[in-house]
Amino acid sequence: MKLEINFTSIELPVELMEICGVSAACVYAVLLASSENNVCQMSRKEISEKTGLTLTPIKVAFNKLEKLGVIERRYNKGYATTYYVKDILHPAERKEQPTEQQSEQPLPKVPVAPKYKFPYYVMLSNIGSSLANDFPLSESDVDALTDERETEECTIPAEWAFSDNQKMIEDALKFLSYYSSIKDGQVKDVKESTIIALSEAICTGKKGTVHGVDPNLIIGRLNSIIHSSEINLSQWLDDFVRIFSEKFNSETQKIYNYHSYLKTAAINYLTEYKSQVYNGFYEDE
Repeated sequence: MKLEINFTSIELPVELMEICGVSAACVYAVLLASSENNVCQMSRKEISEKTGLTLTPIKVAFNKLEKLGVIERRYNKGYATTYYVKDILHPAERKEQPTEQQSEQPLPKVPVAPKYKFPYYVMLSNIGSSLANDFPLSESDVDALTDERETEECTIPAEWAFSDNQKMIEDALKFLSYYSSIKDGQVKDVKESTIIALSEAICTGKKGTVHGVDPNLIIGRLNSIIHSSEINLSQWLDDFVRIFSEKFNSETQKIYNYHSYLKTAAINYLTEYKSQVYNGFYEDE
């Protein structure tokens, strides 16, 4: 399988994904592609930028890859770590002397698949969904796999605050809110606009807080809904869209910028949300 990461085509070993998971395979692929004579120096931040993974799954990936024996880490005094990478994709082309820690377990070359930048399953791996191990490339692939996503087991990473990867955040919120199952086109449009607005609020915090709200707070409130035993993100969106649509219809003549109005409403509704009691921006009458 080939993966397009930061405009670079990189091979991923399918069997390594099956053994160690998607995140580990992505990290391995980046290290191998960046190595010269099976050695490279990279920081975790550089690996994160190249794979689209946050620091926690990268740390877990390192441990899995070292345990399997396909990488060896040697820490430097400087910023980057030195990695010794066993080439399991091109054993005939790149020969190496295995270290004592390395396993001799053979992993074959894999066929070429379509190229994607930050595949959908990378996002699933970031939020902790076990469905990442099935390598879906879109939400429709997830729908084909299962009707139950077990979203309460997922968490939006804190590292996404101030991110510039808005598309991955949008995909995550759509996955967590069962966006693909919405049949009503008008409701779906409002939900998509809300998801985009919340994603922007998480990302554009790098230019300062949004409407006085820290992106970390937005992520924290979203996670509290996702982990709640009383409500999920899909239900929260249903409530917001219903109340927002009623309010918007009654105040249409007063609104000059729909997107800005919706973003302010969504952020306030989210940050005012406590135990299914809605105070502040809107009240459920």
